Amino acid sequence: MEETQPPAGVAFLNVAPSYVPHTRVECHYTLPPSTKPSARDWVGIFKAEVTSVRDYYTFVWCTVPESGGVTGAPIHCSVQFQASYLPKPGAQQYQFRYVDRRGEVRGQSSPFRFNEPRPMDELVTLEEAGDDGGTDMLVVVPKATVLQSQLEESQQERGALLRERHRLEDEVEELRRRVTELEEALGSLRDEHNKLAGQYKELSGSHEAVSEQRKTLSRQVAEREARIRELEADAQAMGQRLLEKEAELDR
Repeated sequence: MEETQPPAGVAFLNVAPSYVPHTRVECHYTLPPSTKPSARDWVGIFKAEVTSVRDYYTFVWCTVPESGGVTGAPIHCSVQFQASYLPKPGAQQYQFRYVDRRGEVRGQSSPFRFNEPRPMDELVTLEEAGDDGGTDMLVVVPKATVLQSQLEESQQERGALLRERHRLEDEVEELRRRVTELEEALGSLRDEHNKLAGQYKELSGSHEAVSEQRKTLSRQVAEREARIRELEADAQAMGQRLLEKEAELDR
């Protein structure tokens, strides 16, 4: 794809060196991200030597492209010039020029001419099926018509690819947003996990302390019970001795 980049910023695409005057011409161009398109902008066909925007040969109003796609990316647009308004064939050179609503030229194409196809060099032969679907017919058409048809098919394919690209970019953006949300959710879960792990560790430490304290108390209780039994035995022995002493005292 050949591209002419004008100083003003609007780039005209696929500008042919010559066009057939009796066939509509489709003009493709891209608007830079800084351009704000308006319904009062227009694209004109000018003679190459003309400097005033009022000296156009013909023009068409631009359509404001729908918003969408990638923010900050160039916007692809196109306009069509009908065959009845095109210049006559000759050596005169012309240019496409993009004029904004203030009357300022924002971009211009490389020069081109309108030439009639030569009788033999610019003719091609195509095979087409007959009306009854049987024998093929040979059709001779101007080469420019074939090229124009191929160009239109290529532009349609390019438009479809651009739409698919925008759709994929939207999907990528949606996936990035979901990944960000999942990362945030994962971070929250990790924080909660760390908090629970700290609480578990603290409770485990408390449980170990309580268990140790319980063992100590159990040991102390056992010691006290043994001491009580010893004292009870001593008290019983002392009581027996007391009875013996009382009996001896009575005697």
